[in-house]
Amino acid sequence: MGRLLQAKSTRGYVISSSGTVGDILPLLPITKELVERGYPVTFLTSRDHSGLVTSAGAEFIEVYDPDWPHDRRDDVEFWRSVILPGYHSTMRYLVMRAASGHPLHLIARAGNWAFQTFSELYKIRYLRIFLSPSALNLGRWMSQPFRSMLDSFRNTWGVAEQGFNSYRTNPGGPSICLFPDWFGEPETRLSRAGASVGFTFYDRPSGQLPPHIAEFLTQFGSFVLFSASSGQADGTTLRESALKFSRDTGVPALLLSSGPSSRRHRIADRVMWCGRIPHEAIISQCTMMIHNGGIGTVARCVRAAIPQMIVPLRYDQPDNARRVQALGLGLRIGDMKTDVTSISDGYSRLVSDPDLPKRLKNRAEMVRNQNATASAVEEILALSS
Repeated sequence: MGRLLQAKSTRGYVISSSGTVGDILPLLPITKELVERGYPVTFLTSRDHSGLVTSAGAEFIEVYDPDWPHDRRDDVEFWRSVILPGYHSTMRYLVMRAASGHPLHLIARAGNWAFQTFSELYKIRYLRIFLSPSALNLGRWMSQPFRSMLDSFRNTWGVAEQGFNSYRTNPGGPSICLFPDWFGEPETRLSRAGASVGFTFYDRPSGQLPPHIAEFLTQFGSFVLFSASSGQADGTTLRESALKFSRDTGVPALLLSSGPSSRRHRIADRVMWCGRIPHEAIISQCTMMIHNGGIGTVARCVRAAIPQMIVPLRYDQPDNARRVQALGLGLRIGDMKTDVTSISDGYSRLVSDPDLPKRLKNRAEMVRNQNATASAVEEILALSS
């Protein structure tokens, strides 16, 4: 473990989130703001996020193996192989920090059972961060395989399970929601979940557009952006969807996805396939985005006043897609494997909506005028004072 950061204050913050890039990015602006205000921050996450964490000025501690692709994984085996070992690593680190005797303030994405267990053992409360409204479903029961694994984990650390199926996804306690209240409504649990401060954004320096994208833009102008979730491994279906969309509409399309075939190359006259590029580097050049509905991508589209079509896979994505459509900011589309034609139909529907630009502009202004990062940090400082 690395040397603890030195800062103006002895009030140290430990922040943690497992998951893909989309699960880390919303917490990094808060991390950076705390560091810039002089507070030492240690960030516990998986090894593949080391560069992102250190770019925000925090100390990086590896506790998880990298997240498995969402479209290929067995959740029970993933928990057994990645999440539980990560919980044990987290507990060892937190116990070590507690033994130092320095003030310790804890922040974790909601549902972190290592932080919950440590909190119960040491009577140190922690702040839960909700990244999306669907995470507020406090009443979800936990299925038997996960409950058994948590029983074993908590028993190892001296905390007994307190009754049949007593585990809830997010036990109570102080919390902050990193989305606007209007995005979370109607949500009966929102008022009990703490302050809803708005979307936070970690904008990495983008510089000039990559040459191949600049050339594509010069040749065809603005494009529709097809972007795979950071948890999606197979970009084949996305590729086929973009090809059909461009053939049907004549509109240029740019694909962003990972995988062995995601080289920077033209796969049709008006379609280019690239690897991963931060959305903030190119979102201003696209006229619409088709994506899987991660909360970070949803937020960037709203801030940029870009209409979006969402093809949700799992987790929070279906609920995010439903909310985008209910707000009139885009459409939810079914499985790309069966509903490829609906992307072209959805595009036609959105571009022919005369009121769409006004709705997009109004919500974009609301997001831009809400300093969510500063509000979140003020909440954090108040709760930990």
